[in-house]
Amino acid sequence: MLFDERRNSDLLFSAADERWRAEVMRRFGGGRGGADPGAALHRGEPGSYLRKTFDARERTYRRWLQVRGLGDFRLCAPAHRPEPLDFVALFVGRVPHRHRPDWH
Repeated sequence: MLFDERRNSDLLFSAADERWRAEVMRRFGGGRGGADPGAALHRGEPGSYLRKTFDARERTYRRWLQVRGLGDFRLCAPAHRPEPLDFVALFVGRVPHRHRPDWH
């Protein structure tokens, strides 16, 4: 049963996404990568066909996440990224001991 729900959510989201992307391309031109769900312009005006396709895409996306037990990552704050290690300093011993790998 779960497999069928996942497969159905894949198909529904794929179809809704394709329809929305096609409408964005029809209205604004550009390549397939140009459609951005986060851009207010690509959501369309209330009542427009673009808005209807966008809303259908969002509903099927939320269902796709729900079937998989996932949350919407777009609502999360960006994760903190640590500073990259200076590998030259690492090998010549200028990095504090806690950052050195134990290669003994």
